[in-house]
Formats: sequence, C-alpha cells, structure tokens
Amino acid sequence: MKKQLLFLIVSKNKLETIPAEIKELNNLNFLYLDNNNLEELPEEINVLLELQTLKLEKTQFQ
Repeated sequence: MKKQLLFLIVSKNKLETIPAEIKELNNLNFLYLDNNNLEELPEEINVLLELQTLKLEKTQFQ
C-alpha cells in the first residue's frame, strides 16, 4: 500500500519560500502555511488538484 501525505502543517516556521517540489505532493488536501515569512507562492502549487484548504493567515503577502 502506497502512503500518501494528506496534511502538511508548517505553521510558525519562519519560512521564506516553498520549494517547487511541493508539486510532488499531488494528494495533499490541507496545507497550512500561516504565520511564516512568505512573500509569494510557487506556481507549482496550482497542480495540487486535491488541495481543499490552504491556510495563509499572517504571511507577508497579506
């Protein structure tokens, strides 16, 4: 049985970027990026077709 990551919570980590490899998490449903130092999201995030929730509160581009 192949394991699939469905939740990724990286809140409050002072992240400045999200790697383009995020596209490889094609079964991701929930991505919490709140309370980081992000100024933009990679274009590759658009291929996450299963993504239901994207949490971005208190990031630099808000």
